[in-house]
Amino acid sequence: MAGLSTIPAAGMVQKKCAGSFAIWKEWFGLDALDTLLNRFLDMGIPAFDCLIYHKGKKAYRRLAGFADYERTRTLDTKQLFRIYSVTKLITVTAVMQMIEAGTLRLEDRLSDFFPEFAQMQVKAGDSVRNADTPITMEHLLTMTAGFSYDRSPDRPAWCAARAASDGHCPTVQTVRFLAQEPLEYEPGTGWQYSFGHDILAAVVETISGERFGAYVKKRIFTPLGMTQSTFDDGQIPEGALCAQYRYHSDTHAMMNCGLEMQNGFRLGDAYESGGAGCCSTAEDVMKLLEALRKGEILRPETVTLLSTNHLRGVQTEIFQKDQADTRYGYGLGVGCPNGTAGWNMFGWGGAAGAYCAVDRENELSIVYLQHVMNAPNKYLRRELYPAAMRELDLIERKIKFSAIVG
Repeated sequence: MAGLSTIPAAGMVQKKCAGSFAIWKEWFGLDALDTLLNRFLDMGIPAFDCLIYHKGKKAYRRLAGFADYERTRTLDTKQLFRIYSVTKLITVTAVMQMIEAGTLRLEDRLSDFFPEFAQMQVKAGDSVRNADTPITMEHLLTMTAGFSYDRSPDRPAWCAARAASDGHCPTVQTVRFLAQEPLEYEPGTGWQYSFGHDILAAVVETISGERFGAYVKKRIFTPLGMTQSTFDDGQIPEGALCAQYRYHSDTHAMMNCGLEMQNGFRLGDAYESGGAGCCSTAEDVMKLLEALRKGEILRPETVTLLSTNHLRGVQTEIFQKDQADTRYGYGLGVGCPNGTAGWNMFGWGGAAGAYCAVDRENELSIVYLQHVMNAPNKYLRRELYPAAMRELDLIERKIKFSAIVG
């Protein structure tokens, strides 16, 4: 895209990075990742930060574009992004920590913590009926509880929450109002992207006795050295957030949409969204991915459990149609392998274009951050993983060939 600067040129930075990608670029000179990222620039993406680790070392780093709307400050490695639904991976980690500690179980009912959800109703055509199945933690993690992701400001639950809290909407108090509305379907019978992780954040608050952001800071951010990550906008220094845009498909324009959280994800200044509320950097997100990959923040068997497909039958059909992709399934809060050959990653993406992937078998972690709502590369960003894997495949073939001839 004319006028965009790339900092620094990809061919310059890769040879300075430790790891197999540097070797591969020197040997083959073929840039699958750079080609894909260049395509993002051609689509008009104003700025991005892409970081890849292989075997525990930085193997690839590319930054492009500007951090500000005036296009005077080039993007740097400390730039903060709203990672939106990549936040779900943080929330899943917090929930699974509690499961490991024995303070929470997958089969625990939501009504054990919030009695309001004990007798839910379900939509049935033009009427409603009583739900037959109690909502469990597993339902919330797998997006099969029956909730929706309706973030419209005039939704009755949110109107009631704002009225009861003078507009502040503290997390626990707010999610309770969801019990007043009927579910979209019987728990456990379907799949729908929803507020499940926001409700899980409220469960974490209730069990820990701390605000969700405080719990995450103490149990995840601080132990991993994620010093730039926060759920509190008040802690973000001026100029730290990357400029945020909204893409308009009818005009192909990237418009300044402000630095605030978009699309109704923040219901009030006291609401800490477990589904979309974190601001972070590529380096901080990578610390979480690597800790999960190596079994450091959670036990290896716990990571296996959360990254195993939990959908069955019609749930899989609904999920794959929703995602316009049949290559993966859905585990405990993350996209995950479903048996597709060569697809071994788990991870997720965010509303402004963030993307993360972890492949434990190939010791690979990917973080990609951008700040564009309704981005034109929404589905194309998933190709970062296969692009990286194509490079890794060539690395291994070169290593084997060198061993044979050497």
